[in-house]
Amino acid sequence: MGAYQTPRKMETIPLISTIAMTLGVFAFIFWFAQRATRNNHKQMQLLAAHFQLQAQKHKSFWQLPVLTGELEGFPIQIKVEPNAGSEANDMEVLLTVPPQQFNLIIRRKLRLGKQKTDVALMDNQVDDFYIFKTEYPDQTRRFLQDREIKAHLYEFRDKMLLGTSIRLQGDQMRYIMTFANVGDKKRPKIISTIELMVFLAGKLTS
Repeated sequence: MGAYQTPRKMETIPLISTIAMTLGVFAFIFWFAQRATRNNHKQMQLLAAHFQLQAQKHKSFWQLPVLTGELEGFPIQIKVEPNAGSEANDMEVLLTVPPQQFNLIIRRKLRLGKQKTDVALMDNQVDDFYIFKTEYPDQTRRFLQDREIKAHLYEFRDKMLLGTSIRLQGDQMRYIMTFANVGDKKRPKIISTIELMVFLAGKLTS
């Protein structure tokens, strides 16, 4: 007599369980991505309403609208696109300004570690909170020494998100941040950043 063999029907049970579990994981990932995208649409709509910008919508639900308009006479564009170097999306705020003869990067200073800055204003209310990078330190220093600019930077010190920067190059002022987990706490900081950019743009022309 041959050895007893377990019916093949029993072998299919683990396979069915594996398939069901895999489908469940994919369903959860899809639900989570859909929920995050719906929230991102909401945040873009709130930004558009706050600054009274036009929203150029895409046909695909997964693509967020591009916001365009003018703030204090400066053309602005706000868009969210995939970051080629990661799985996250980046939001870019692009403000068009008159062409400048100097460049500038404004970054929030980390609390720990020594960080090199190209411009020191000899004002602790600014130097303790920011790193300034530029190829033209004299021109940049003259611009940043404006009393109103220093006051605005001091007021803004806790509103700039870590890892982000405001960049001035030629006729463009740009701000890029990872557009993830944006909600009622992060959105006001984005708004404050855009308002600071518009203020700085105004100072470039005064």
